[in-house]
Amino acid sequence: MPHPQHLRVARIATLATLSTAILTTLVMPGAGLLRDGGTTRPALAAIGILAITAAQAGVLYAAVTPQISSRALARLVTGFLLAAAASVPLVAPLAGTRWHTWAWVGGSVLATAPFLGGRWLRIGTGGAAVAVSVAVGWWQGAPLAYAVITLVTALCVVAVNGLHVWLWTLLLEAESGRTAQARLEAAEERLRLAREVYDLLGRDLSVIALKAELAERDPERAVQEAADLHRLATAALARRTAADPPA
Repeated sequence: MPHPQHLRVARIATLATLSTAILTTLVMPGAGLLRDGGTTRPALAAIGILAITAAQAGVLYAAVTPQISSRALARLVTGFLLAAAASVPLVAPLAGTRWHTWAWVGGSVLATAPFLGGRWLRIGTGGAAVAVSVAVGWWQGAPLAYAVITLVTALCVVAVNGLHVWLWTLLLEAESGRTAQARLEAAEERLRLAREVYDLLGRDLSVIALKAELAERDPERAVQEAADLHRLATAALARRTAADPPA
């Protein structure tokens, strides 16, 4: 079912804001490509950066797409986790001590962790991002710098995007509440019509029973009572048909 216009606009605005996180994942680690003097390392690192950027884009897109299936979401999350793991050997060696390349990737992974689903998955992914960043920093001789870059990057991305995602969630909840209210009102209207039909049918059945009894007692009036019975039954069926909800 298509979203109302205001939800479509809000979703586009939220996606536009989330694109800043994707650009951070692409541009900041990508700066290390310009600082590395080798040939093989930049090529491998470029693959890793593009993979983690694409995987992050998929997760963030799913975060503002409520109609996405659970199976598709699970695939996107799995792809993101695999890309994050692969980025360590591919991206960490890039630029050596001249650019703390993987620290920026770790910040993006940490900032994306809240969108991954279950509580323990979010906590585990975020904790792993910080731990790996510190480990890579220790290998490069700058564990504190790596940790600071990872944490600050994540905080900045969350600060920019968190409010928009929260507002989007509130809009979805409000729309869901309005839909539920409309369904409740429709159910109440159907119940009211059912009560009215029940009362009318009860009255008609009482009259039909009385006329049938009169026809049985007075054979001379049987023809007239039978005609009245037919008329009452036809009218009752007409009211029953008119009260049926449309298919």
